[in-house]
Amino acid sequence: MSEATTIRPAEPADTHAIATVQVATWRTTYAGIVAQESIDRLTVADREVAIGRALRREIEFPPEAFVATRSGHVLGYISGGASRVPVQGFDAELYAIYLLEAEQRVGLGRALVRRLAARLDELGYRAMMVRVLTANPACRFYERLGGELIAEGFHTLDQIPYPERVYGYRELSRLADSGGG
Repeated sequence: MSEATTIRPAEPADTHAIATVQVATWRTTYAGIVAQESIDRLTVADREVAIGRALRREIEFPPEAFVATRSGHVLGYISGGASRVPVQGFDAELYAIYLLEAEQRVGLGRALVRRLAARLDELGYRAMMVRVLTANPACRFYERLGGELIAEGFHTLDQIPYPERVYGYRELSRLADSGGG
């Protein structure tokens, strides 16, 4: 009998597992989208430093963060909080969501977004945005959740500009309740 998947607040003790999921997801999701050198430079150790600081709330925009676990193993995580880049009408931002490839397209991403949206709504935020590389197939995920294309631009990684879309959800409470925008 398989154990159920649980979504719970992320803790500093989850740092290594989250970093491992992030690096694995980058390698499967971004291959062919961003320069391979950028992917190859990404290490669990480096990500542990950044994620650890975030979970200990030692950064300018400390996140609300959640992990999805099964049998004690982290399968994915999500983080978000105050918008880091001002976009009129959107006071919150989904900073990151990463799921192991085997856990994608089974509803876990939607559940993580709902949990984050509910927490941000509890904290008084009203509308959330997310920035996504245009070539990332996850754009469809955000659209299916009811995300509205509110801006386009570029995200620079290792001095290379990549086209980017910004999706917005105008009612966090609705996103939290239904999983759709």
